[in-house]
Amino acid sequence: MQEKKPRKRRPRKKAPQNNYKPPFDDGVLNTPVNALSLRLPNTLELLVGAGIKKLGDLLVKEEKDLYKIHTFNKKNLFDVKNALSARNLHLKPAQSAQKDTQTKDKQKKDGSSKAKKDKRQKKPSAPKIPQDIYVKINKGGKWGFSDRSGKIVIAPVYDEVFNFKEDVCCVEKDELFGFIDRKGEEIVPAVYECALSFSEGLAMVCKNGKCGFIDKNNQAVIDFKYDAATPFENGSCRVKKDGKWGELKLSDPDTVRWIN
Repeated sequence: MQEKKPRKRRPRKKAPQNNYKPPFDDGVLNTPVNALSLRLPNTLELLVGAGIKKLGDLLVKEEKDLYKIHTFNKKNLFDVKNALSARNLHLKPAQSAQKDTQTKDKQKKDGSSKAKKDKRQKKPSAPKIPQDIYVKINKGGKWGFSDRSGKIVIAPVYDEVFNFKEDVCCVEKDELFGFIDRKGEEIVPAVYECALSFSEGLAMVCKNGKCGFIDKNNQAVIDFKYDAATPFENGSCRVKKDGKWGELKLSDPDTVRWIN
């Protein structure tokens, strides 16, 4: 009887390494995560329980990574993103966005190499984030803004204010969100359960547990039918519905390319 040869075991595939380096200095990355101004009491508990103790641990995560944390939901995500936005920080971009950027960079590099074979390409420097003319202030537990000379320009009457984006600021009052302009005038009433800052003329807001997008006139541009959504970037955003994430483009807002 012929002896059977032992089967060769296939080597296990190694989990892909996260080599992403957030574009922030080491001082920011080493800041304890509890330094964030998180609104919900359980958000910090969920992050720390998942081993996220420093901002560096958080900023290497994509949105979908945070949803893997047990009981972490869209309100926790909005809480994290708003707290990061207040510090001019952001989570790791989605992989699809990174690939698009890398493809464009490669195309530019190839074109430049063909045109100038004998010249070395200069490494682009990171763009500097300009300082806003307004500074957040807190008086009596309420938030507002002063200019850089210290003069109050928007009275501190809000439970929270975020950074001005596109000359509009997301504010929170009585656990609801709205938007003001640089004169402190309310352009969108505080009626939404969650909100993110304006990006490319639209802001993601939630009402009755569903997310959609409004313009600066408080007109619904994209219906409230998603469980979660990200801000628009380069004409597209990510939306979540029925447990699936997809890509939505502003040029065709009625169509979603579902990813998973």
